[in-house]
Amino acid sequence: MDTHSNTKEHSNGDAPSPYSEKKRLQSESREENASFIDTFAALEDLVRFQKPKFANMKAVFLAEAALTRKALLVSISLTLLASLLAFTIWLLINAFVVSLIVQASSSIALGVGVLIVINLLLFIFALFQLKSAFKNISLTKSLSMLSSDEKEERSKQVVHS
Repeated sequence: MDTHSNTKEHSNGDAPSPYSEKKRLQSESREENASFIDTFAALEDLVRFQKPKFANMKAVFLAEAALTRKALLVSISLTLLASLLAFTIWLLINAFVVSLIVQASSSIALGVGVLIVINLLLFIFALFQLKSAFKNISLTKSLSMLSSDEKEERSKQVVHS
């Protein structure tokens, strides 16, 4: 029997020699160290290859954020411009209505009173429309509509299958 064998045990069931046990432990330690070094090197390679990808993703994200900000500013500017235009047209219509009433009745007070009543009625109508719109525009309503749309799509796919 070989008492200096690295991996073989004695055939009579005795424990391996201290020398062979020491060699086996050193071999396992080297394998673990090699495995750790390989793993660490692989991680270093992964980080090295992923850095440019993350840098590019960051650049794309920042570009999209700048584009979104510009689009938001353009949308706000156009909304303000459209509101200003609508306000100007509304004032011209009001002035025209008042001038027609003054010509017909020769009373400025009657013209202004009719204009106030008409504008007040239109304002109340607009508030009711806004209130009904807010009832239809909510997160839960939107989510329920999306889920119902998804259910309809699934049922259509089942029918066509």
